Amino acid sequence: MQLFISTAFRSFFYLLLFFLLLSLLCYFAFVPVPTRQSSELLDKKIQGLHETAAIWVPHFDIDDGALRNQYAVLFEKVETGQQLTPEQGLEYRQLYQQLLRQNQAFFSHFDSQLIIATDLAMDQQNNVGGHGVEGHHDHHDESSRNNFIQVEASYAALKNNEVSTTRFFSISRIKHAIGIYKNLNDILFHLATVPHTKSIPYQEVSGEISAERRIFESMLQAFKSAQFMEVNSPEYQAEIRMALSEYKQLVLISEELVLQHLSPFELKLVGNWGGWQSLTPRVSDRVMNDFNANQERLYEH
Repeated sequence: MQLFISTAFRSFFYLLLFFLLLSLLCYFAFVPVPTRQSSELLDKKIQGLHETAAIWVPHFDIDDGALRNQYAVLFEKVETGQQLTPEQGLEYRQLYQQLLRQNQAFFSHFDSQLIIATDLAMDQQNNVGGHGVEGHHDHHDESSRNNFIQVEASYAALKNNEVSTTRFFSISRIKHAIGIYKNLNDILFHLATVPHTKSIPYQEVSGEISAERRIFESMLQAFKSAQFMEVNSPEYQAEIRMALSEYKQLVLISEELVLQHLSPFELKLVGNWGGWQSLTPRVSDRVMNDFNANQERLYEH
């Protein structure tokens, strides 16, 4: 009996290994080598991820829509692109901040660069008529900056050929490329929420920074500017457009660098920016259909 079980187990293992190897061979044989993505496709991906992070996850996902259901009229105004009055915006941002803080543990599972702040800048004016940000919460500005520090470290490693002298295959190169794309995702997931949260004004960085870092800081500043404007107002929409345009520039720079320094074999493993390899969250069909129709003006040029 034991011999039969042992033989059956080995047979199952070899069969499983065979199908795994066959799947890998099919993947590398039929999956095309990633190339530059079109501007239109990048716009669609960025728009989808922005709406997912800013609206879909906080409104519908992290608490199964419980808070949204209590304030359905207010939340629906935001979802459909209607401009909030100053009073409505104040209420919405405080509810939104409460929702993120209550579910902070959920977000910490997905981003190791997340920075927690306690009673942030309580001597500075915030955007809801008070001072600072009380309590224990994700400091989105510094968390996203921390993500970009990781991006720049991976940029440098690829540019300086620090990761490997082997052209065909390098685990380190693959790790850095996926890390760049993953950190870009995390940056947008942090900053897309910023215009809806309670916070203090943009804080400049000191010292010399790279050209890529200047693009990042310009993007951060635009998101922070929207944070002090009426939600969905024309001025707010203009700042969001500017921020997403800067973000697109970072994606293009990153994509170009990865394509330049990785072999075709490595590129198949890494995939494009916005792919499953870099743990890009799935964009809901509802986001791409409903929000595209209702908020198309946010992305008009």
